[in-house]
Order: sequence, then C-alpha cells, then structure tokens
Amino acid sequence: WVLVTYKLNARGWDRHWFTKNFVSMGLGTVAQLGAAWAIVGEPCTGSYIYVFAISFWVGVTSSTQDFRDIKGDALSGRATIPIVFGEYQSRKIMAIVWYTMALFMTVIFLLLAYDNGIGPWAFAVDLILIIIWHLTIAQRLRWFNTAKNDRITYLAHSYLYCMLLASSFLLF
Repeated sequence: WVLVTYKLNARGWDRHWFTKNFVSMGLGTVAQLGAAWAIVGEPCTGSYIYVFAISFWVGVTSSTQDFRDIKGDALSGRATIPIVFGEYQSRKIMAIVWYTMALFMTVIFLLLAYDNGIGPWAFAVDLILIIIWHLTIAQRLRWFNTAKNDRITYLAHSYLYCMLLASSFLLF
C-alpha cells in the first residue's frame, strides 16, 4: 500500500487513467483487503478469489470518478479516459465496462455461493441488488452527464463497493 501510494503521488501514476485507476486502485485494494482479511481470520481459497475479484472490479470501474471534473483534469495535465477518448465515447466505454462487471460479479458470486453452500434466498436478494446497482450506474453514465450527476454516480459506485464488501458475510 505504501509503495502504491508513493507511486501514485510522487511518481506520476496519477497522470494517466491506467496507472491511476486500474493499477493503483486495484493494487491498493488488494493490499487493504488482504490485510483486513488476515486480521479477522484465516484466509481460504474463496477469500483470495473474492479479494482479487473485488480488486479487479475496483481497478476496472474506478474510471467512473474521472467524469466528475473533466475540465480540472485537463487543466492539470491528466490523461483520464474522458480526456483520452472523448467524453461521449468514454461514457459508452464505461457503460460497457459496468455491464461486463455485472456479469463478472454475478459469476464470482455464483461460484463462491455454490462452493460455500449459501442459502438461496439471501444470496438471490444480494445478487439481484448488485446487478441492479451495476445496471443503474451504467445507465446513469449514459443518461445523466452533468458534473453534479457524475458526482452522484460516483457515490453510487462507492455504495456498491461497500455492498460488495458487506456481501462477503453471506459468502463466507
């Protein structure tokens, strides 16, 4: 975590969308969740899968934050997805990312639930909520494209992250 923070803040990883979001956010999440899991209990194969799945999810979806201040990022010289690919095209790209991540997390949940014998009702409710959140965020990126709405969309992203973390109680 310290190395990622150093690279992000002192070595320019914050200047490009790939190193800022995918690499830094993904590796940072592995570091934090891995340490947290080790504190609360003995990691198992399923927990490793879950930590890496959520970390990949964070890395891939974190570019959602870059729609909140495109002008400020351009002025500071950052190469975010909306700046590199254009705002309209980036919203389409990120919507596809969100649809794909809905499928990805569904597969992860199904594999872990099957492996751990989770009750069908609790699992179904959780999975449906997660799918709805993913699809809602994808649609918000496409339809609600003001800075104010993008801040709300990013809050929805943050809430979904918390929901994914809380879902580990169902899966393990």
